[in-house]
Amino acid sequence: MNLRAQDDKPKDAEGCKDSRLITRFPGSILNSCDNKEYEQADFPLGDDKVKHVEGEYHQWDFTTREGTSEIQVFRNFQTALKNAGLTIDSLLSKLTG
Repeated sequence: MNLRAQDDKPKDAEGCKDSRLITRFPGSILNSCDNKEYEQADFPLGDDKVKHVEGEYHQWDFTTREGTSEIQVFRNFQTALKNAGLTIDSLLSKLTG
């Protein structure tokens, strides 16, 4: 049995946990995270409109497994948001056309 191969496997960043609402993309590694009890942000909605939000803030940086496309990860995340009951106000991405 080769224990070294298991030790060399990439691990999630220390202290980082997955989202309570959105499942992780299969095979991905959590590189870093940032969580704040309260934060504010402005999101562009197009046509010079902006949505201001305040509340909990969570950010995760993942590396996906080799062979995974950007659109695959984007659609997986989009579906997870909808399945969690969240509303997507605007899609401003080069991936959505």
